[in-house]
Amino acid sequence: MCSKAQDDMEEWNCRDEVEEETRNTAPVTRNVENWQPPLHLWLKCNTDGAWDHNREHCGVGWVLRDHHGDVKWMGARRLLKLRNHIEVEAEALRWAVMMMVKLNYTNVVFETDCKGLIQTLQDTKSNPSILAYTQNIHNLLTKIGPHQVVFKSR
Repeated sequence: MCSKAQDDMEEWNCRDEVEEETRNTAPVTRNVENWQPPLHLWLKCNTDGAWDHNREHCGVGWVLRDHHGDVKWMGARRLLKLRNHIEVEAEALRWAVMMMVKLNYTNVVFETDCKGLIQTLQDTKSNPSILAYTQNIHNLLTKIGPHQVVFKSR
């Protein structure tokens, strides 16, 4: 527990570099009105990844909401840069599914804005470079009970 707290503190202290970079950019606004709640007694977990070929880090995140739109859990973290954007999106989904398994949730709709990831989950031959991710995601999903993994464009 103490080592996790220490890791979190170090990650928090690294944010100064990111905050300095974001001060010099225009604010990003997102249309959250487009978000649709899941069916009654279901949860929705939105996942996303951030990747830039010019940076040495990438980011992943997820948010879990109930059918009222109330946030139940969320997570975000910075990682050493992965090979490409689809790997980052796959890592975001893998982490979210893993957390839902740990938290014993069922009836979860996982929503991603990465059409390529959804295609690869449906047909692993379409993108063999992320085969390890898709296999891991499929294995985790077997532990979650009723679920859906869907594409939702921004």
